[in-house]
Amino acid sequence: VMTSRPRSDILMHLPALQKLDTMLLVSHIHSIFLLKM
Repeated sequence: VMTSRPRSDILMHLPALQKLDTMLLVSHIHSIFLLKM
């Protein structure tokens, strides 16, 4: 189950998740910028 997962495992994956989130956000803003041009 999800609750049995150790907290250290989640903390380990946090930087990767934030990196992915930032990449998606940047690409989204970039596409909006291109559409406005």
